[in-house]
Amino acid sequence: MPHRTTPFLVTALALLVSAMPAQQRLATAGRVLDGAGQPLAGATVTFVGVALPRVDSLAPSDRVVATTDDKGRFRVELLGFADYVAWATGADHASALVMDVRAGTGLEFVVATPLANRVLRVDGLDAWPELAPLTVEVAPALPFVHAVPLVFDGDVAPMPAPPPGVDLLVFVRDRTGAVLFACRQKATPGETRIVLPPPQNVALRVRDAAGAPVADATLRLQVAHRLGSNSPWDFPENVPGCWRDVGTTGADGSAVVRIPAAKDPFEFGSLDGLLCAAKPGHAATISGWNGDLVIDGKLGSRPQLAAGELPFTLQPRASFGGRVRGADGEPLANVVLRLDGVITFVLPGIVAKGCTLSFVARSGADGAFTFGGLPAELQRTRLVASLPESPAGAPRNGRSLAWNVAALGQPLDLDLRTVPLLTLRVLGTDGGPARHARVSLMPMPVSGRHQAERPLPIVLDAQGEGQLRLQPGKWFVSVFDRAGAVLRLVEVARDEVLDLRMQDHAVVRGSLRRPDLSPATDAVFADVFGQGTNARDEAAVAAGACATQLNRWLASRTSPSTEGAFVLPFVAVPGFTFITQVSSPGLVARLKLAATDEPVEVTLRR
Repeated sequence: MPHRTTPFLVTALALLVSAMPAQQRLATAGRVLDGAGQPLAGATVTFVGVALPRVDSLAPSDRVVATTDDKGRFRVELLGFADYVAWATGADHASALVMDVRAGTGLEFVVATPLANRVLRVDGLDAWPELAPLTVEVAPALPFVHAVPLVFDGDVAPMPAPPPGVDLLVFVRDRTGAVLFACRQKATPGETRIVLPPPQNVALRVRDAAGAPVADATLRLQVAHRLGSNSPWDFPENVPGCWRDVGTTGADGSAVVRIPAAKDPFEFGSLDGLLCAAKPGHAATISGWNGDLVIDGKLGSRPQLAAGELPFTLQPRASFGGRVRGADGEPLANVVLRLDGVITFVLPGIVAKGCTLSFVARSGADGAFTFGGLPAELQRTRLVASLPESPAGAPRNGRSLAWNVAALGQPLDLDLRTVPLLTLRVLGTDGGPARHARVSLMPMPVSGRHQAERPLPIVLDAQGEGQLRLQPGKWFVSVFDRAGAVLRLVEVARDEVLDLRMQDHAVVRGSLRRPDLSPATDAVFADVFGQGTNARDEAAVAAGACATQLNRWLASRTSPSTEGAFVLPFVAVPGFTFITQVSSPGLVARLKLAATDEPVEVTLRR
């Protein structure tokens, strides 16, 4: 029998952990210095990583902690294919957060920031005793990062210092690891404070199209809408989804669920109350509050709440499924499949609001899989599959498959004999294997504006090679690291080997000054915007969209020296202009990213 779907990303985490291959650990060493540049003994060095290959934001965290010796030295074993963030803490000081750490990289931390200057206070944790113990994670609001857990003493925890001027993304998880609440918060020197809203009871009732009660409907709450971005590149890589399981309906179709909200949403409305009801054989639907009352994906009115219940109506809908066959034509069991899509609803004064939904299934012994309870309005759907372990001696790559699903009403036959295998062989800017480069593929067309345009990662091995099975068609490939990048449109029709050579980034150099001409040492490159001149060339549009995100990543890792000097690498695309916003408290400037022989001087203004 096929295994039915388990909707949303929370359960997907457990499934994908079991599907991940074992990884070798490699020695990584470094040292920790105090603010005077002297070795710091007894310092704690923490690494939090996401194992690769990532399947978007589903990868689990790998946490490694070490203590320095009397010469300030440490040594840890990190996963060979993983991205880490790291920081060091002493008795009363901490280092800055170091991002994009890979195994084998030599590291040096300077512990100079007083711990008292970087603490997070979370009020309201005690209001949720039934979900305790609650844990809190933070991440800088930057592309390609992941959240790091904090250790609390009461409701206060020291945290690694984010880059200057960068907001924090804060996640509160319950004892199962599911996200209860998430928000975006400005980090301030000293204490940064957030409030976990108290629980509010929401009575609801789910009926079918004939008005009959629907029992055993799954109910979930949107929890990551406060993060302030719709860009799929901005979501932390190890946060397991933006929806939370809050219960099921009883025999009469009713339920009472608890949501975090400052006030009773029935009386005051809410920004924290979008809920989804789903059941196989029916189309999932969304009701709740998002500033406005939403009923079944449309603008609602208060008379619809006269019974004191939030209504949901599930229309009939057949399940979507198919079968997976291996390279030998035999059914392939234990394939983990995730279906991503976007549901959009229209509210007054706003063109549309959308949210991303994901559903997970696993193939049975006969290779069959079934997704039930999909919303009727689900659009831009994409299937990502994690294949079982390869036979002994086979390459460790090629275990992922990506497929755009055009029609959810038709069974999908995934036969690996007909699904092309794309092999990338990538050389870095130095001519050697680009083993640490980031590789992403996106199906065409790519605009950089849609939530469903989530990049698919490929892991490069020690020889700079990686593989992914892809639906035939056009795909856009981006490969990049801090030294260089290559962007390429490829049309996949059969098994193919693509040789790529990364090119050096363009560079703009200069200095940042305040109005009084003093160095703007605390300035940050806050964002990058791209604008092209050839909107009809799909390859140029895709290159510009991807380069905009890559330039945001490069800018976010660039900071001025103590003299205000900067060296900002960027990916140049013909026909595209990129502008970065430079900001300092109370000051701002814009800088056009253009390679120059002479340094440029940028003066920030009020």
